[in-house]
Amino acid sequence: MNYFIRFVFLFSLFFHSLSFSQQPDFDSALKNYQSGDFASAKKLLDETLAHDANNALVLYNLGLIEYKLGNPGNALAYWRKALFISPQLGAAQDAVNYARSQIRLIQSEEVGTTSLVLNWIQEHVPGVLLYALCLLFAFLTLKYSIHYYALKKQAAHNDTLPPSFPFSILFNLALFLVLLYPVTMVLNSLRFEKATITSKSAEIKTGPNAENTTLHSLNEGEEVVVLDKNEDWYKIKDITGRLGWISKSSVFLTTVAP
Repeated sequence: MNYFIRFVFLFSLFFHSLSFSQQPDFDSALKNYQSGDFASAKKLLDETLAHDANNALVLYNLGLIEYKLGNPGNALAYWRKALFISPQLGAAQDAVNYARSQIRLIQSEEVGTTSLVLNWIQEHVPGVLLYALCLLFAFLTLKYSIHYYALKKQAAHNDTLPPSFPFSILFNLALFLVLLYPVTMVLNSLRFEKATITSKSAEIKTGPNAENTTLHSLNEGEEVVVLDKNEDWYKIKDITGRLGWISKSSVFLTTVAP
């Protein structure tokens, strides 16, 4: 299914999801959306969201409206938050993939290979699975090592040739070490909130003040990690690892730190 057909299908889900809601605001929002009055539909869903900030379905539909209104940054922010709340919401993931293909985001060639691989892992591999595999290979390494040294000790006691060093230890140790770095990065990323740039072009400053020097700018739709907060400013890190400060008005928080 190409992106255009897929996105038409995603918009059809808007009608389906709203029709099953019991809240009057959804019915009114549906009518406004069908008539092309996207601004009114957004207002009604915003009111619903104010009473239920963690409603993934409302967030998803707000993303659809924002995209129709020509605000892809806001759309991506709503869809990413919907995915954070409900990771199994496949329609939101499809919408994110489509929107990312249509707007100018930082390209893969601008990102280091290590960062690119880590970002792909974080997006596509559940952190719990990585952690479980890392523990499994650590356990197997320990198990085979204990068994090997027990045989070696027995051979020394019996004055026989010691066993050869088993390949299984090296194999499992290598897999453990390969997984250890991304697991550490994933666990570390969970300590911080993420946000999406919603302004057309956001200036990144050297400090939490509009008078500070501008380091660079980020386009709407970019996802950043929030490292610190200072009144109306966030200290952020982008996908390339660049640091700086951005005004809160230019971003939308899409996750919640534990």
